[in-house]
Amino acid sequence: MASKEYLVNKIPLPNGKNRTIQTFQNANDIIESLRYAELNSRDTSKILSKYFNETDKYKVAAKVWYFLRTQIRYFAEPPSNQTAKTINRFLYDCTYKNGTGDCKHFATFATGILNACNIPTTFTFVGQNKYIKKPNHAYATAIINGKEVIIDPCRTKFNDECEYFYKWNSKIK
Repeated sequence: MASKEYLVNKIPLPNGKNRTIQTFQNANDIIESLRYAELNSRDTSKILSKYFNETDKYKVAAKVWYFLRTQIRYFAEPPSNQTAKTINRFLYDCTYKNGTGDCKHFATFATGILNACNIPTTFTFVGQNKYIKKPNHAYATAIINGKEVIIDPCRTKFNDECEYFYKWNSKIK
C-alpha cells in the first residue's frame, strides 16, 4: 500500500486555505462544509483512486480504512475550531505539519476516494450525547452489495460502527 508521503506527491498542492465551519457548527453547517470539501476534492479523488481501486469493492473500502488508520493519527479538533479540509489540504497537513487528522477529514478522504472508485458512499454524522442533538463524530458509509459498510478509522476494527443516539446520513451531490 502506498504511504501518505508517496500519495501527497501525486496530487496538486493545496490552495493554502482551511475552511472553518461557521455559524452554529450544527449538523447542517458541518454537512455543508464537508460536502464543499469533497466537491473541491473530486479531481484529487480521481487521481488517488487508482491506488485503492480493485474489483472487490469491499476490499477497496477496507484498504481506504487501513490507509487512514495506519498512516494518519487521529486527533480531535477543539469544538470551537472545527474545520473542513480538501483531500489535498488534509494529506499535505498530515505529511508536512502535524501528522494528524480529525474524523471529518477522514470522512472526506474516504467518501471522495470511494465515490471515485464508483462505490456509493455518504457522510455519516452521529451524536453520542443523548441530551444534545448535535453531531460530534463523522465517518463514511459505503453501500456494497446492498449493505452498509462503515469506514471509520477512529475505530480499531474495519466496518465497526460506534454507539450513538442521533444519526444523520448525507448523500453526495
